[in-house]
Amino acid sequence: MVDLWCGVIMGRWDESALQEAIDRFNARHPDIRIEPSLIPYTVYNAKLNLAIACGAPPDIVYNAVNFVAGMPRHTELANLLVPVPDSMVTPEMRRGWGETILKTITQDGRIMKFPDRAYLGGMMIQGNLDYLEMAGVDVKHYLSEGWDYETFKRELKRVQQVVRERTGREVYAFGLNLVNVPTFLFRFLLPPIIGADATERSLLAYDPAAGRYVLDPAITPEILAQPLQLMQDMIHRDQMWGRKYLGMDFGQIGIEIYDRLELVTTFQDTPGNSIYSQLLRNRDFVQGLREAPLRVTNLPVPTPTGDEPFLFSVGTDGWGVMRQVPYKGDAHTSAALQVARYLASPEVQALRFRYSDGMRNTLWPDPDAVEPFIRDLEDPIRQDPWLAYLWDLYESWMKEAETYLAEEEQFPDIHDRRALLNLLGVASYGGYFYSGQGKQTLERVLFNQVEPLQAAREMLAGAARLIDDYYRQRSSGDPQDADRRQISSVR
Repeated sequence: MVDLWCGVIMGRWDESALQEAIDRFNARHPDIRIEPSLIPYTVYNAKLNLAIACGAPPDIVYNAVNFVAGMPRHTELANLLVPVPDSMVTPEMRRGWGETILKTITQDGRIMKFPDRAYLGGMMIQGNLDYLEMAGVDVKHYLSEGWDYETFKRELKRVQQVVRERTGREVYAFGLNLVNVPTFLFRFLLPPIIGADATERSLLAYDPAAGRYVLDPAITPEILAQPLQLMQDMIHRDQMWGRKYLGMDFGQIGIEIYDRLELVTTFQDTPGNSIYSQLLRNRDFVQGLREAPLRVTNLPVPTPTGDEPFLFSVGTDGWGVMRQVPYKGDAHTSAALQVARYLASPEVQALRFRYSDGMRNTLWPDPDAVEPFIRDLEDPIRQDPWLAYLWDLYESWMKEAETYLAEEEQFPDIHDRRALLNLLGVASYGGYFYSGQGKQTLERVLFNQVEPLQAAREMLAGAARLIDDYYRQRSSGDPQDADRRQISSVR
């Protein structure tokens, strides 16, 4: 018997699809039985974290390697992860996944999970295609070539003016709330400026001569000031980023763009989100639950010159196996690996597609391998020419665009690096840049209370002091240092 844990939305299609996949496997393999625990998402993380921390995890865990990597004792718990034997990954699977996906599932040269979903992050915001076309914006051109700061502002200001004149609504070209501005800065605007290598370093560079980390010299005040100036200008000089959005939660902003139709563009996590939201609204329209929805699109974030290449973060989800304590033997581990490979197989990916009626926002790691299982189904993406165009772009970016992956294991002194990332807020979305003094300085930029270059100097100087304080306090050996560092980072 092989134990399987997975977090699901109870009663939704993902639970039904997974249960059918398990039933199929059990019927085909009388010598191996999957014993599933389908746990509500609301409590899944807590239960799994407790099981892993106690050294007694289930056999098969969705994103096992991600969970272990995110735990405080991750270096001690890493021996619970079972690498995938090379014999279980065929050359056809490797070719289908491609190098981009392979790098997301590999650690120290070993594959650690079987991927069943892939996604990109950053680089793309979402927008109202109807409004953009109303103003004559060549969206396809900019999705192909990108745009610089001035072109971006000029085009969207024109959209704002045209739509206001034709609809009578107080439409703004862009809107985002304060909570998401640090993410927009550090995950969207800054990466294409500094490039993949510097983005992967996550603001930290290792100085081998000093034997410690320092603030990455690739991020200078002059570089950081560029996106800060863009955001300040959008709000105050160009008046295209409505100040009211700074105080909203993101749910309210969604209503502004989708229901009230008073917003042209806003932030999103991944290029798949705009497509998924359109699919859901199209379905509601067909079922008579809403009026005809707006058409949404992806749009690239601008870069200073427009010549900087698109740069995305990349990630995958998938099934991994964990070693049991006490060890249950090689045969049991082999059976668990067999189950994990099946659950990530194109057959099961197709089952999810079937049960969801084609609703998806992530890519299949190997679309060609899934296609034979869904030939009898209509793909709702293919029923909408614009969504089909966006999805084809998404797949091409996964294969061809420049991507980055911030893997801690490739850097020295992992313990220090993780502690510093938490203090800076890069790893935890808290700390200095996301909820501390760095964010307060960023907010002063947005409220036009400080010049962007001066703000950039203050933000980077504060981060450098925080790093210096970490090493100074660590060398002092004071057991309360960690608590003081965490408190000081959010002041």
